[in-house]
Amino acid sequence: IAIAELLDRAQITTEYSSLTEDQKIAVLTLELQNPRPLINLTEQLNKDTTEVLEVFKVIRKHLKINADSIGCYIISMTHDVSDMLEVLLLAKEVGIVRYKNGKFESDLDIVPLLETIEDLENGNPLLRALFNNDAYKLHLKSRNSFQEIMLGYSDSNKDGGIVTSNYELYKAQISLEELTTQKKIEM
Repeated sequence: IAIAELLDRAQITTEYSSLTEDQKIAVLTLELQNPRPLINLTEQLNKDTTEVLEVFKVIRKHLKINADSIGCYIISMTHDVSDMLEVLLLAKEVGIVRYKNGKFESDLDIVPLLETIEDLENGNPLLRALFNNDAYKLHLKSRNSFQEIMLGYSDSNKDGGIVTSNYELYKAQISLEELTTQKKIEM
């Protein structure tokens, strides 16, 4: 809801929620590589959007006090590349992430949490697409090519049972280790 409202207010698109995943990625990537904010942060927004931005303002405040105070922002139920890019755009909107002269300055790691059996199976293609995204590459570079990835033991266990869960977790760990090694990303 927050991203849709911000993009609507910025006159980027009034239909963000109905865009395909590829269209969302294209819009988000373009906006992440634009140095200007989407809106004036004093603008009146709906309650949900205001609350989401307040969370990021609190993160920004604490990071200014102590750069090590908040290590990462975990995205529960990460299913799509847009899930990660949306969080990055919200962080950019409040100044936690900055785009200047073709480079990112980013004060926060964005962490996908792959929780279901399907998410574990799709983890490699999802993160490969994310690591190939132009804007996310800049973010990774600004974070010293470090990417934390969380795997959900509890939800995958509920989703597929203990044997299936453990096997899918094992496969995901190997697959993601191979991907990050190939992409020269520290995990």
